[in-house]
Amino acid sequence: MFGPLFGIITDKYGGNVAIFIGFLFYLAGVYLFYAGFNTGFYFTLTIGILIGVGLGATAISIPVSIVAKHFPLSNRTIATGIITSAGSFGYFVSPLIVRYSLIEAGWQTTILFFTFFLMLGLVVAFFITTPKIPVGTSVQQNKQTAMEAIKEAFSNSSFNYLTLGFFVCGWHIALVATHIPTYVNDRGLPEWCAAAILALIGLFNMIGTLTSGYLSTKFNKKNILSAIYFLRGVSIIYFIFLPPSVFNAMVFGITFGFLWLATVPPTNGLVAHIFGTKYIGLLYGFVFLSHQVGSFLG
Repeated sequence: MFGPLFGIITDKYGGNVAIFIGFLFYLAGVYLFYAGFNTGFYFTLTIGILIGVGLGATAISIPVSIVAKHFPLSNRTIATGIITSAGSFGYFVSPLIVRYSLIEAGWQTTILFFTFFLMLGLVVAFFITTPKIPVGTSVQQNKQTAMEAIKEAFSNSSFNYLTLGFFVCGWHIALVATHIPTYVNDRGLPEWCAAAILALIGLFNMIGTLTSGYLSTKFNKKNILSAIYFLRGVSIIYFIFLPPSVFNAMVFGITFGFLWLATVPPTNGLVAHIFGTKYIGLLYGFVFLSHQVGSFLG
């Protein structure tokens, strides 16, 4: 829910400010979860509210918006593909590390371990820069106010379709990430299979986002998005209706992983192409908010 708020902070005060504040909330939530009672409202406060607010700034919407301000139309989606791919590397290694750490050291040590990673993120935030005059912004767009940008965006049918599409994207992702472990267990597959699927998703998403970013410089971005959403549906249907097996599970992890966040470069690229990059953080924040509503329902 805080994506648009951190988006306007990024556009007005710089991405380093938004991401630093986000990491403070994220760090507070994780540490209090580690050190606190973890019952009732306290659990909701740490995992739900504090970490949720932190993710509003540290999830993919703010970093790709910052990067979009630095690059011209000709290679902007390649740059956002690279930054999304870097985030995917974390998604690749984290299921493996977490599973090993939970078995060997327990959940509290695992949480403490990730607290140190978040502290590193606080340090990195200081080195993030945002150009005062973003690349790809016309003179007219540079004079535009935030409210004018919002009104223009929501009166544009393409923006509304993008927002609706990203709702579906979030629904897909949360559905898979949340329910895969239980689904794998219910279908009688080995316990390690769920972690392997999630790791494969992270690994092949690195390739998928880079490919999507490159193709978005060569072909129509809306057609690329349509293909990604269609192929996601095919991948899910394949996994659900074919007989359960480790092979089919791995095929699903690879194919769905390739498409996982491949939607980010063309979606962010379309927003920047239509409205410029002055308020890309704010506008893409609204698109990402729709994504998170889809995730909640998924």
